[in-house]
Amino acid sequence: MAAEDEPAAEVVSGDLVTTVRLRGEFDVAARAVLLDALTEALSGPARSVCMELSGVSFIDAGSVGALMTAWRRLSGQGRRLEVVGAVPRVFQVFQLLSVADRLDVAPLGESSPPR
Repeated sequence: MAAEDEPAAEVVSGDLVTTVRLRGEFDVAARAVLLDALTEALSGPARSVCMELSGVSFIDAGSVGALMTAWRRLSGQGRRLEVVGAVPRVFQVFQLLSVADRLDVAPLGESSPPR
């Protein structure tokens, strides 16, 4: 695995929005990186969590499932999760799993629709 494919997450907490910037390949081997970032992001007070995926080259169904779990938790608290910057290959995974609309997934170069 090339260095740019190594999974990494940066959580930037704010009062209104917490941004989680992911990079690398997110498969079963990287699940802990994703779950740690989600745990940190969801524990803060922000009304919205923005997952920034422009640096993600691969995402598997299990990682999308983890994002769905976070979405359910946030929705139950009156908060929201949005996913932005998905490269075409990653965006296609969300579409194939029929969750692109529910998770507010926006392809690279587009912002998520207002809600």
